[in-house]
Amino acid sequence: MTIFGESLEDVMLAKNLPINDLIAGTQISRENLRNYLAGRFEPSLPHATKIAEFCGCSLDYLLGLIDNPQYGDYAPADLLFYEHYQNFIKVRGLSHYRVAKDLNLSLNVYRNWRDGAMPNLKVFTTLCKYLGVTADSLVGRTKVQ
Repeated sequence: MTIFGESLEDVMLAKNLPINDLIAGTQISRENLRNYLAGRFEPSLPHATKIAEFCGCSLDYLLGLIDNPQYGDYAPADLLFYEHYQNFIKVRGLSHYRVAKDLNLSLNVYRNWRDGAMPNLKVFTTLCKYLGVTADSLVGRTKVQ
C-alpha cells in the first residue's frame, strides 16, 4: 500500500465513509479508487485533489506531507498549478532552470506544465518540499476559517 492509499483508508475509516459514497462524490471509478487504496497506482493530481475536497481533509495529509488530516472546510481548488508554481518560485527568487537542476527534472516538464499538464504526485510532492509550501496552496486550495 502507498502513503496515499493508507492515508485515504484512514480518512475513510475516521469519517465512516463507504467507497460507494466516495465514488458518487468524486465521480472517480470504483476500479481507480480500489487501485489507489491497494497501492497499485497513485492518482493523478486532479483525482487526489477531488478526493481531498470530498473528504474535507488536507491534500498534504493524503500525500504524506503532514500527520494530521486537518479536517475542515476548504475553498475549492482552482487547479491552476502552473500559475501557483510560477508565483512561488518568483517569490523565492528561483528560476525554472534552478528548480530543474536542483530536482533533476527536464526543462521540458515546465513547458508541459505551462501547456496545462500536471506533475505526477511524486514530482508534485518533491516540489512542495523543495519550495516549502503546502500541497493545498500549490493547487490553489485554502482552508476556510
